[in-house]
Amino acid sequence: MARAHPKKESYTWAIAKLETNELMGCISLILNRHSGAEMGYWLGAPYWNQGFMTEAARAVIDAGFSRLGLHRVVARHFVRNPASGHVMQKSSMTLIGTMRDSWLKAGVYESEIWYEILSDHSARTMDGS
Repeated sequence: MARAHPKKESYTWAIAKLETNELMGCISLILNRHSGAEMGYWLGAPYWNQGFMTEAARAVIDAGFSRLGLHRVVARHFVRNPASGHVMQKSSMTLIGTMRDSWLKAGVYESEIWYEILSDHSARTMDGS
């Protein structure tokens, strides 16, 4: 299935309080040419551990599949940020693995943990079964 918007490279949504329209954070999908996208997000510290990001991630993943025709959504987090991994897990994403020392940040190598979810939400082995 081709993407619904092939010329668009990314989508970003604000996460705001309904009552005050106060910006709490944002979430995005960066599309690739293989019917996939990488999801990224940030949320202000006062809103952590309240379920806001999990709700937003689920909605964005659903929109990616149902409206954009994506086949795969991936996301990653630094090992030192397990809370972000919990969002991915609660969004039905599957652990792919760890990419060791993949970022050099402030003179220190950081490892990333990668997750994915497929449009059919099924887990597949590396041999395709």
